[in-house]
Amino acid sequence: MKIGSIKSKEALSHIINISNIQLGDSYVSMEEMNQFFDQKNVLIHVAEIEQQIVAFSISQIMDENSISELLDSKPNFNPSFFKKDLRYAYRFLTAVHPDHERKGIGQALIDYGINELKDKVDYIFCDAWKSEDGTHIHSNLIKAGYQKQEEIGNYWLQESQQKGYTCAVCKGDCYCSAVLYVVDLN
Repeated sequence: MKIGSIKSKEALSHIINISNIQLGDSYVSMEEMNQFFDQKNVLIHVAEIEQQIVAFSISQIMDENSISELLDSKPNFNPSFFKKDLRYAYRFLTAVHPDHERKGIGQALIDYGINELKDKVDYIFCDAWKSEDGTHIHSNLIKAGYQKQEEIGNYWLQESQQKGYTCAVCKGDCYCSAVLYVVDLN
């Protein structure tokens, strides 16, 4: 397995495919992926096996404006861990193709992201998807040093309705919760 930064926009379609399978149809659009690819403060990491992308993770280095925009876009999202004058990254997407789950790939991506960000930010936070099946990637985050902060019900409901994506679990609008985690890199 090889982990690194995405090298070309041609690889974005593989990420969209994994996202559609694991997160729901149209959760991430090609337009959004192209925007992520073009932003210097967004890190797109991929795991490859035999030159095929089998997993991805996306993080964004946040400034005060992007934190404010995030808080404004999520009506129930107002975490207590934000403090002025600290540097944050938001790890907002990690997904592994179902054929490659339970092989340590998600853990490797999380660890790789921490290593890539440790000299750039003080904290990394993320929202983990919690459905009736449990909190996805919980054990991976805890193993990587993240600490659970809080849970927010119906976290993606408004977004799923606005963007029109279908939740892979709810099979329509997303009523799943988010569990927020933070890792201190100091």
